[in-house]
Amino acid sequence: MWKLRCAQIIMVWLFLMLGCSTPVEKPPSASSTSSSITVELAMSKAPRLNEPAMITCIVKSVFPAPNSVAQVELPSGATLIDGNLSWQGDLEPGSPVQLSGTIKFIEEGKWTIKAFAKYIIDDNSCWGDGEYIYVTVTKDTGKFGFTTETSSSAEKNEKSPQPGETPPQPLPDPKGEGALPPEQ
Repeated sequence: MWKLRCAQIIMVWLFLMLGCSTPVEKPPSASSTSSSITVELAMSKAPRLNEPAMITCIVKSVFPAPNSVAQVELPSGATLIDGNLSWQGDLEPGSPVQLSGTIKFIEEGKWTIKAFAKYIIDDNSCWGDGEYIYVTVTKDTGKFGFTTETSSSAEKNEKSPQPGETPPQPLPDPKGEGALPPEQ
């Protein structure tokens, strides 16, 4: 009798371990932490002020995503010279969508370029992804990321005073040991 019982236990164990049917691929639920849509954002170089650079965004989906939208958002200090950085249409598995354009920065500073894509399933759920590029732009250099150098007023997020404006003045040190830099 115990041999029969052991055989039944082994059969149940095999059934549970190997499964009883082939797995079915289905879209992730709205509560899933990952999305079936992915965004890849790239830039040809970190440009100096007024220097052109190519920006490319590739959007992919592992499931059909009808009436999806994708967009690259430029910061206020950048402008699109040529190309198209927005799209709306049907995403299909194996058929990536590419947005590309030539941009230039018209202001020095620390800037964030954002790209996103989304597919709205219903009023309560959607799939989507986003990616960012961080760049520091000065008249002499362009660097990916936010640099910590303080040689340029743009890198310190300071604006040059306009004609007739008084530049920020150092604050007195409460300990009487000199002046503190102006508050930003």
